[in-house]
Amino acid sequence: MICNHAPAMVTLLWFPTTIEGCAPPMYVCLCNALTDRHVRAATLAGATRPSEVYRACGCTVQCGTCSTTVRRIVNETAANDLRPELLAAD
Repeated sequence: MICNHAPAMVTLLWFPTTIEGCAPPMYVCLCNALTDRHVRAATLAGATRPSEVYRACGCTVQCGTCSTTVRRIVNETAANDLRPELLAAD
């Protein structure tokens, strides 16, 4: 199944795109339309390998060109434990 949109597991996590200093999402897998934020969200949800990221996003590796980048993002996210900041309601 090709991931044409962010699955529910990924969309539940909030990543700001319009806050000053926050880079817009970067596509890392054109075959499956996965961005760096999809990869980070899957990693924060427990994925530790690229195959687990693809599975969490409901897709599979197609051409394999992105695998190295996906692995790098998984490793960086796990090392930094980048979790979105929770804000109190007004």
